Amino acid sequence: MLNRDKPWDKQLGQVNVVVPIKYTSMMDKYSSHDFGAYQIDSYGNILTASESYHPELLVAGQRLAKLNRRTIDNLKNYLPEEAIERFVTMKPEVFQKLTSLLHEAFKDPLNHKTEIYLILRDGFGIGITDVTKIIANLPSIGSEILVYLQEYDKIIKDAQKASLEWDRKNLDLKNPNNLHNRIKSAGSYAERILLRTELLYAAVQLADAEIEQKVSETEKMITTAEGSVKVSVELSRNTISALGWALSASEIESLMTDLTFEHLWDSGIAETDKSNLKNYKEKMSGFSKSMIQCAQKLVEVDAEGATEIFGSLT
Repeated sequence: MLNRDKPWDKQLGQVNVVVPIKYTSMMDKYSSHDFGAYQIDSYGNILTASESYHPELLVAGQRLAKLNRRTIDNLKNYLPEEAIERFVTMKPEVFQKLTSLLHEAFKDPLNHKTEIYLILRDGFGIGITDVTKIIANLPSIGSEILVYLQEYDKIIKDAQKASLEWDRKNLDLKNPNNLHNRIKSAGSYAERILLRTELLYAAVQLADAEIEQKVSETEKMITTAEGSVKVSVELSRNTISALGWALSASEIESLMTDLTFEHLWDSGIAETDKSNLKNYKEKMSGFSKSMIQCAQKLVEVDAEGATEIFGSLT
């Protein structure tokens, strides 16, 4: 996305924006592209965005290209161009490792000068003179990188939201152009396989997003309820203490005996609920992985099914 900031119809060569399985950034461990890990079809091809398949990513790709261009132009004020060139052309796994280290260091750059120096020297091959200049400009560089990461994160979240909307629309049976209908009217076997692959990925994306949301909401409800009980207990005990002038010591003690957080909140049940949520999430994650494997082996599954059918007829 570094040189793709012009309108798509004015680009030099063919432009491909990869459609991810899950949305992550280049700095994340399991990311393999600008927006996340690849979607792959039964033939091993990487699925890319088009006017008919996740077109919202074409918009997101151009937004990211413009952000990359602006950030690189700004960093040229502080970094030698050969370092920037090495930065943007290095292997993805090396890029992820170094950017993750820099990301952490730049959260507090003035107290991590040594770490930043070693990353720049060993990771980017920058000489001592340029490193000294960079160290002197750490606040400005750190600010530029943090702004980049914030905007990049927003682009990813916007793209994910738009992609889920595309999934819902194209799985909606009320939509005459939904993926189910397109599969039925496909003109060739290859087109039908591709559309079935797209349908499976859309279903997986939606299911993962909804499960993540429901689990997060339930965990939040448990945490909120726990906090409410603590506050209620504290307020009630303070009220009883304030009325102490009208009550004897034994009466106050009697009222407060059962008025404790430990008595009113069953931590064991709460932990069981959290554990069940975790297990449910892991189980559904396993189901999603099976769906992805199915999407990547539709041709193989079809061939096995055909063999079984013909075998039963002989």
